[in-house]
Amino acid sequence: MIEAKIGNSTLNEEQICRYLELAKIHNFDAVVTISNQFAVLATHHPIKVSKKLTRRVDLFHWSWTYLRTQADYQLRVEENIDAEQKYILEEMVRYFDHKSSGVQSFDSMNKEWRNVCLKVKNKERLLKTTDEILNTVSAWHQEQRDLSLMLTRELGAPVNIKLSRAHKSDSEARLKDDSAFLCEKETLICQLHIPDAASVLTIDASLANRTISCSMEVLAPGDKKTTKARVNWLVRQFAKIEPGAIRVGAKWPGGSQITWSYLENLRDDPSTIQTENPNLVPHRFIVQTVLDMAGKFSGQRTFIEGLEKTVAEFYHSVGENLTEWVPPAPKFENARVEDILETAE
Repeated sequence: MIEAKIGNSTLNEEQICRYLELAKIHNFDAVVTISNQFAVLATHHPIKVSKKLTRRVDLFHWSWTYLRTQADYQLRVEENIDAEQKYILEEMVRYFDHKSSGVQSFDSMNKEWRNVCLKVKNKERLLKTTDEILNTVSAWHQEQRDLSLMLTRELGAPVNIKLSRAHKSDSEARLKDDSAFLCEKETLICQLHIPDAASVLTIDASLANRTISCSMEVLAPGDKKTTKARVNWLVRQFAKIEPGAIRVGAKWPGGSQITWSYLENLRDDPSTIQTENPNLVPHRFIVQTVLDMAGKFSGQRTFIEGLEKTVAEFYHSVGENLTEWVPPAPKFENARVEDILETAE
């Protein structure tokens, strides 16, 4: 059984519950809903219903944007698609892209967003069980999904949100945990897994600082013995791009704090990132950009616009160029090779 909504129409709990009851009576396997509401997984339904209703009938949800993205992805990667299927998918994408189709991306945070940002600015306490926090985190979850779909379309590769096993199986636990994290850290976090990228892409929206940061982290090359050599290994990966606001963080062994330096400075002098102990060498690098949105951070639409622009620019400049260090294959010692060759002769 399928229920679909378009435009600004949203799913209704009473209607979904009624459909689940009907599906049970008629022995249907599942109820599938489609709307402009986003869900990270098909099993994470945007409408909460009693678990009793889904014991015998599954409940799934897709966004229209997800279906449009899947159609576009299949057109890009599927080699054995026949002419008729190709035509249908192309027409589907063309229709979904038209403004009159009613298909919408996630373009605005919840109505309480500005008030939540104001409370953080005024150092007021946030309560994890209030509607304003739950709605804010729910909106953030939808934006995460929209981001992953946007990157999937642009990159032609399936980009997924990185979730713990517990959060994959329980959307309510994810909402509860992320709400608690927001109240404690005044931050919204998202991690995206991009196929063959050097690391996950971490997005951090700080309500306290009114900033959006994007970062990726890699292991420093173990075959380089000095800080200069390790930093140069990283810097060379970005030789063809403008450094802009890209900065690099170095993680050190022991209890040393992370040190930071801008890519532009490291090109001239790798030692600008050295910790106080000159004998230490970094074992991991963080590559990051930070956007200070100031007053625009609290805007429902301007926040989303700034976020999506920052993520796209960061991945284009950093994610596409960053590579992880791979240890070199072990080699024979020269003397040992000569012994083996002599024995073989």
